[in-house]
Amino acid sequence: MSGPGSKAVEKEREKTIAEADGYCLECGKVTHNSAVYVGTMLKQRTCLECGEVMAAGPEAMGRAYLKELGHRALKKPEQFAKEWRAGQADFVLSLPFRAVSKSIRELDYLCKLFLPEK
Repeated sequence: MSGPGSKAVEKEREKTIAEADGYCLECGKVTHNSAVYVGTMLKQRTCLECGEVMAAGPEAMGRAYLKELGHRALKKPEQFAKEWRAGQADFVLSLPFRAVSKSIRELDYLCKLFLPEK
């Protein structure tokens, strides 16, 4: 009963690991790094030469999350209007379920961002 594109949003929030070059404070030079992203936000980088872990601070991640949340909240009326015009009969009936499930997904997303890995 979730709206169109919700799978894409969930996919967007999964943890991904990418490799790129970046400056390592420990090595004092540009090195090859492994970067861990949760959604579009960088959670940590690891220097592949010395193993130094450079985590993104909670403050920076919190500000980035709030900015992303604001952007998504501004898009929501447009998305609802598009679904309404598309004539989805279950649109109104699905709203309570979507509100609850969205809250759960947001909480899961916050946990992935701010709680340490197990």
